[in-house]
Amino acid sequence: MYENIHTLIIAPHPDDEVIGCSILLNEQTLVVYFTNGDDGKAFYDNGTIVEDKNFLANLRELEAIEVAKKTGIKQIFMKISEKDIKEQTNLEMVFIRQRRQWMDRLHEITRLCPNLKEIYTTHIHDRHPVHQAVSVIVSGWYFHECKIDGVKLFFYSIFPIDDWIAYQICELNEEDYQTKLDLLKTYKSQWDDFLCRVVTQERPDDFKKETFYVP
Repeated sequence: MYENIHTLIIAPHPDDEVIGCSILLNEQTLVVYFTNGDDGKAFYDNGTIVEDKNFLANLRELEAIEVAKKTGIKQIFMKISEKDIKEQTNLEMVFIRQRRQWMDRLHEITRLCPNLKEIYTTHIHDRHPVHQAVSVIVSGWYFHECKIDGVKLFFYSIFPIDDWIAYQICELNEEDYQTKLDLLKTYKSQWDDFLCRVVTQERPDDFKKETFYVP
C-alpha cells in the first residue's frame, strides 16, 4: 500500500516525469513508467551510440531509480515495449487492442493509493506519438472506468500546447530549475545528446516552466 501517495504521474518514458512534472516530484508522488523507453538510443560522451533494446530498457530504468533516490518518489515500471504502441498508427486501435490489460494494471495501481488526489498524464496534442497514445489510454480509463471519487485528472506537456488554455503554469525559480537540470542529467543516456541540445540550445525557456491542463 502507498498510503502517503497523493499524486500519480504517468510517464510514457523514463525522463518524462522530470521534463514535465519536476515540481511535483516528492515523497508523496508515485511515478508509473508506462513504457521502458527501449525504442531509442543511448548516447555517451565519447561518441558511442547504443541501440540494443534490452540494454537501453535496463539502463533507463536504472537511471530512473537514481532519480527516485534524489527525490523520494515511489516508482512502478510497467515495462511495456515502445513497439507495442509505436507499431499502431491509429491511436484508437492502441486503446481498443490493449486497453483491458493496461486498464486493469491502472486499476491495480490506484487501489494501492487510498489517499490519491491527482493523476497527471501527457497531453493528447503532444508531438510524440507514444505520449499521445498514453494520453488516450489513461484518459479513456479515467473517464470510462476509473471509479475513484475526488481524484482529478490533469495533462502535462513536454513542450507548450499552443491551442489549449493552460490550467496552471509553474515558473521555476532558480533553485527549482537547477534541481530539474540535475535530475535531467541523471538520465545520462539521453542527456548527452537530445536533452542537452534541447534544454541548453533549442528551447531553454520551455524548461524553466511547467504547464498543466485540464481535459
